[in-house]
Amino acid sequence: MGAKARRDIVAIRGFGGLGPIGFGEGEVIGREICRLATILGMLRNSLAGLLAAVLTVIGGVSVPRALASEYNAVVDLGGAHAAGVLVVVYCSPSDFADETASFCMNNWADALGEVHFGFSPGTYYVCAAESGEYRAQCDRTDPDAHRITVTDPEAQATARLVLVPKLTNPVNSVEAFPVTWSRRKGTDRGWNYSWMGAYGYSFAESAKKPWIAARLVNQDGVVLMAAGRESVTGYGSWSTPMGGGVGLECGFMIAASGRQVVVTSTRLEITASVPNGSRSYGHTARSQANKCSKPRTLVPTSVQWAKTPRAGAVARADVSTWPSGVTLTYRWLLNGKRIKKATSASYRVPTGARGKHLVVEVTGRGAKFTTATQSASQYLAARSLGKVSRPKVRGAARVGRTLRAVHAKVKKASVSYQWYANGKKIPGATKRALKLRAPQAGATVRVRITWKRAGYASAVAKSRATTRVARR
Repeated sequence: MGAKARRDIVAIRGFGGLGPIGFGEGEVIGREICRLATILGMLRNSLAGLLAAVLTVIGGVSVPRALASEYNAVVDLGGAHAAGVLVVVYCSPSDFADETASFCMNNWADALGEVHFGFSPGTYYVCAAESGEYRAQCDRTDPDAHRITVTDPEAQATARLVLVPKLTNPVNSVEAFPVTWSRRKGTDRGWNYSWMGAYGYSFAESAKKPWIAARLVNQDGVVLMAAGRESVTGYGSWSTPMGGGVGLECGFMIAASGRQVVVTSTRLEITASVPNGSRSYGHTARSQANKCSKPRTLVPTSVQWAKTPRAGAVARADVSTWPSGVTLTYRWLLNGKRIKKATSASYRVPTGARGKHLVVEVTGRGAKFTTATQSASQYLAARSLGKVSRPKVRGAARVGRTLRAVHAKVKKASVSYQWYANGKKIPGATKRALKLRAPQAGATVRVRITWKRAGYASAVAKSRATTRVARR
């Protein structure tokens, strides 16, 4: 060490987290180092023996022998945000997938989000326990993501676990149970049905006003049950019957959303709050309608219009209440006549069809269904000719004189006339000019004009009444 005295600082790594320790001069340094090393070695062996004894009592296995003063395995949780998260190590790889793995050791993440262990060569599985802000990360169905293998005790092995914040992924599980059916006997024949759902959630302690909303829909998205936002706190689960009723046909006909709908499967959809928005989860289950009689494919409102059809646009049939597994065929008619080659769910209506009657007929067929047909119809709105001005009557209102209608022209529209005396039609008076005769004496006269054009709604206008028709 040299004749002159000096001071050395030696950092001791090991159990107890001892920091830098100062030593004195000369031979004292050597004696103190040996003495402390001996003490630390005895302490480490004693702690290892004690932990092994404890694990034996609780059914675990002994701790693997690590190097005397080195950590050769690191579990990285992704950064300082994970400080304080508990990491559990399992020592029995063959049992891990069966959820019977033997506990080996555990430790808490340090300020850098890392957990250090000392392992002998072998393969281990690591899991992050649930904390106030993070969900547990221990996927036994995918153990590869949690494996850490030590091959060389002198080299460091690393495993990375990505923590899932409860703030951004608070729902743990969602399950929709199949709709169940039971037959009613006796005079009140029919079927009773019910459905259930379940979900679990775990919000972070720092979540602000967390909420959950739920709804159940059928295979076509028709809402069977809906619950608005409900405030929740911490963690919990929910599992209960969600609804039910009676039906005449097992497995398919359910009263919901104010109408009869077809249900062959149900989907439970959960929406939960997350920072600056929400996140959705879902699970689907098919209806277990076994021992059912052959169901029909239709309900009273099976065929509707996606939106009101009009000339010059695509008309589309809405068949969202039909069950899955049904083959649908379509037939379109215009004013009672079948439209050739119109055999799909949509049809582009020609412009010239304005004012006509449009019908779509839908037929459902299937091995498990009764063939049935239903239709939807709509009178197509006619295009307007536009506003027409009031016609005028020219001429003297006197028996023997002639009156003439004066009016504006409407492009490509035909014109018809009808003359009236005191509000009653004058027989045969259907031309633009009218010669007044004795029966019109003392009456007021006016003309009604009608404009017509194919594909357009007719326009009608009346003139003002004349003064009373004078005699000669």
